[in-house]
Parts: sequence; structure tokens; C-alpha cells
Amino acid sequence: MSEINTNPKELKFWQDKIAKSNGTQVFLPENLHAELKEIMKLEQEGKELSNKIAKLQVEGSARMSELWFAFRKFLDKNGKPENWLQEIGLDQIALQNGFFVVNIIEKNQ
Repeated sequence: MSEINTNPKELKFWQDKIAKSNGTQVFLPENLHAELKEIMKLEQEGKELSNKIAKLQVEGSARMSELWFAFRKFLDKNGKPENWLQEIGLDQIALQNGFFVVNIIEKNQ
């Protein structure tokens, strides 16, 4: 069984396509192939990292929603049923100092 020729420079389709492109398509010089392959690896690694980051962000957001739901249920059980109509969030200054303080404010304030 003969091996399939995958060299684009020897395949009539690519030869014809490039010849008919009026100079808008050319083969990349062989001395640049290794660099392009390295760049493509970097791009793939970047895509994989971006996917991982996006997944972590979505998971973190979902878990934060679950945390706030549990916290609102806690408030409701402990005499603050109006919390469902209020805005809640972590106090950023406290958080920067290692404390978990929740701000509870009326909406649109």
C-alpha cells in the first residue's frame, strides 16, 4: 500500500488554488514552519487556559449564587424576611482585611 501524499506543494489542488489566487495566497516559506508550529502550540495553550478560566468563573458565579441563596434563607429564618427585596454583597474593605461582612441595603440606593 502506498503512502498518501500530504505535501501541499505537490498536490494539484493547492498548486492550482495558489496559482489562480493572483498573488493573494502563497505557501509559507519552509524556514518559517517551525516557528508557526510553536506559535500554534502557544495559541492552543492559551485557548485551553481561557477555557479553564471561563469554567472557573462560571462555577464560582454559580456557587456564589448558591451561597447568597443559603444566606438569604438564613436571614429569613432569623427574622429578616424582607431580605429577598434587598441588595446583598460583601463589604470590599472588610474583605481586603480578612473579614466577611455582608452589606444589606434597600434596592436602588
